[in-house]
Order: sequence, then structure tokens, then C-alpha cells
Amino acid sequence: MKRMLWLWVTALGSVFYATSNLALAGHQDPKTAQDWRWEDLEALFPHTPGTRWVYALSGKQYINGGELQVEVKGRQHLPPLKQEVLLVDETHPAAVTDSSPEVIPVLYYPREGYLVRDTAHIYSNPQRTSLMSTGNLGEAVMPVLPLWQHVDGTDWKPVDTEHWGRASRLSLAYHIHPEKRETVTLKSGSYQDCVLVAGSVNRGEEDGYRYQEWYAPGVGLVKSVTADLRTNQVIAQKELISFHPPASTTTSKQ
Repeated sequence: MKRMLWLWVTALGSVFYATSNLALAGHQDPKTAQDWRWEDLEALFPHTPGTRWVYALSGKQYINGGELQVEVKGRQHLPPLKQEVLLVDETHPAAVTDSSPEVIPVLYYPREGYLVRDTAHIYSNPQRTSLMSTGNLGEAVMPVLPLWQHVDGTDWKPVDTEHWGRASRLSLAYHIHPEKRETVTLKSGSYQDCVLVAGSVNRGEEDGYRYQEWYAPGVGLVKSVTADLRTNQVIAQKELISFHPPASTTTSKQ
């Protein structure tokens, strides 16, 4: 149950669960893996090792508030996925009072034209040097940003729900609006020219949630809001408190 809570927390909204017999490598598009570059995503998704973000958490899922700390650890080859992944550590507030914060590994890699977020792994040793798949819980994968060479007009095509959501009976819609730039004002400052990513997950009978994410050039994700589709109640919200590029980077937004 605790691991299931972790998966929900790490998603902050736009995660759906598929059955464990869906093999990630089997869905990989070889052309996608060959044609894209990490550098193409740098503007909206900084990924230099040592880059850190701190977010304030609120909403129904975080009635006691708290902070989420995110740090890029680096890229590594993961044999089960047969490709290179970006490893990011997320330190979440403790799920139970008086317990320690939880450090959760999150993997990012290309899949079917998208940069996806994978929370279906845990550290298998206290030193956090090896990863183990939690295959018994199934997939926990979500699209984050489309790979730039797949752009088609001002909107990106929705995720193929028959493929991504069939096993869990979810309807997933996903859109990015590269031409619709917004200014997001938070306590940590104002972030201009943010790209809005919006989506929804519908479980049927008006049960599900919608989410919005704002990515600022040079900073990455600055705000995320997940709300119940039926009641519009905010389930989870995170807002950037501070952004810390690696020590070797001269530009800093804090």
C-alpha cells in the first residue's frame, strides 16, 4: 500500500496504470530512439546532473503541505528497457507522521514520440546504486513532453488510448500548446513564455482527473495542477520554490 501511495504521489496527476504484462521495450519505436537528442529538450527540460528543483505541495493529496525536492542524477543504460534513461531522484514528504522522507527514483526516456516519465522502479539497495522494477504493480508511465521532430501544427496528437490505456480501461487525452505561451507568477517569481501541457484521464462515469503543467524556458516545470473531473477539486498542486542549476552553471533562478 505504501508503494502504491508513492506512485500516486510521484504522478501528481497524469499517471495511468497498465497491466504488468505490457513490456516497455516491446512498445519502443526504434526510429524514435535513433532520431532524437537529449539536447533538443534542454530548453523546457533541463537535465544536467546536479540540477535541482524544490516545489511547495498543496491540495487534497497534501493536506499537510510539504515540499518536493527533485535532483537530476544522470543518464545510464537500463538493460530491461534496452536503452539509455535519465535518472531523477524525488524526495517526497513522509507519508506517515514522524517517518523519514521517501527518495523515489524516476526514469525519463523516449517512447513512441514522447519523453515519458516512469515511476515503476525502486532502489534495490540502501546505497541507491541499483534499480529494480516493481513489475507486480504494472506500469506507471506517463507522457511528459513530445519529441520536437514529431510536431504537427499547434497541437500534438492525443496519446493512442487504445494502446496506452486499454488494459486499465482509461481514456487519456494529452495536448501541448507550443504557440500558447503564458506568464506564471508564483511566490518565487514570474516565469515568462511558459508552455502549457494539458491532459485528462477518464475512468468512465465522470470519474477521473485533469491536469495542467507549465514549463518555463531554461527552468523546466514551474507549476502543476491536478483536479477531479467531476468536482473540480484540486487533488494535487505543486509550485516551484527554487531552481538550482549545477554549480558549474552561471545562470541561476532562485
